[in-house]
Amino acid sequence: MLKRLSAALKNFFTGGALVKDQTKEAAPMWLVIGLGNPGTEHAEQRHNVGFMAIDRMAADYNFPSPRQKFNAHIIETSFNGDKVLWMKPQTFMNLSGKSVAEAARFYKIAPEN
Repeated sequence: MLKRLSAALKNFFTGGALVKDQTKEAAPMWLVIGLGNPGTEHAEQRHNVGFMAIDRMAADYNFPSPRQKFNAHIIETSFNGDKVLWMKPQTFMNLSGKSVAEAARFYKIAPEN
């Protein structure tokens, strides 16, 4: 499953489904959120597939080390000239919206991204 997700994301960021808004001067920023539950006791559970997917992408594409911000582990990268913020909220899944909203507001990420 992670291989299919990795391939789909690679296709997306290399032009497969990416449509750029030509009216904006700055490159858009994309927000990719991997949902899961924090803590080692939840690490290998199926609910953490979002965390696992981001970890896999980070390993496959040599992302920099994550940092803590917005009550989440975040990594900033670039694909095809677009900025991408990868997030693993460190709240339980049902509370992850707060972290996501904070990051989206801070970086001025459009809802469609």
